[in-house]
Amino acid sequence: MELEKEALAAAYSAQIQNLYNVFTRSLRQAGGDPTKEQQARERLTRGTDRARQAFAEASDILGLPAVTKRPRNVSKAAPRTAKKKRKT
Repeated sequence: MELEKEALAAAYSAQIQNLYNVFTRSLRQAGGDPTKEQQARERLTRGTDRARQAFAEASDILGLPAVTKRPRNVSKAAPRTAKKKRKT
């Protein structure tokens, strides 16, 4: 079971890395457009939620211990919002 556990953790990590790469590319392509930046944040949130759900389901199918907390180094921080500069 240890091999499956390690493989599952590696697959989860790879998926999160892919989501991060897509997110950063989307932010660059947004070009400062707040609507597009928010859409990128929402896609990242949905993607990580789905990856977490798949991880939990695969763990259950493989008979691995239940995941009761987020995998290490993954946080669900509130999205940052850009502050607009005031004209003086």
